[in-house]
Amino acid sequence: MLDYQWSTRQLEFKNMIPKIVEQLLLIMAFLILLVLVKINFLDNQSHQDDAMVKASIFTTSSQLLEAYKTDEALANHNYLKQLVAVSGTLQSIEQNGQDSILVIGDTNTFETVRCHLLPKEANAIQSLKKGEQVTIKGICSGYLMDVILVNCSVTDQT
Repeated sequence: MLDYQWSTRQLEFKNMIPKIVEQLLLIMAFLILLVLVKINFLDNQSHQDDAMVKASIFTTSSQLLEAYKTDEALANHNYLKQLVAVSGTLQSIEQNGQDSILVIGDTNTFETVRCHLLPKEANAIQSLKKGEQVTIKGICSGYLMDVILVNCSVTDQT
């Protein structure tokens, strides 16, 4: 009798295993789907259009470069991930595939501010000339050998 009950329970348990596995697979599939939706949402989330927002920090390329050369930690505290309007002399316009980079700074130094333009700003650079004063607005992403600004736009803010 005891053997019969034991074998019946084993049989019931064996019959439950596929259901348990099925439920676990459904839960895992749901979690994976949730993660993929979240990743897709974050990737496609519309970013703030920095070209339309007024910069909160105004500086010159010389001041920005000097701040980073003097005390990089303090400069990062003040400028990193901030929307900055930087004025300076346009040294060059570089095209790297579809990317446009404006290089601004003083002609007497090797360090520059490299401004990676938004794709929609490609037309704005047609009227720019090397040697003229420009103001570029973008997000400061730090200092390597040059200060790097991303998501930049040409602006008339001063």
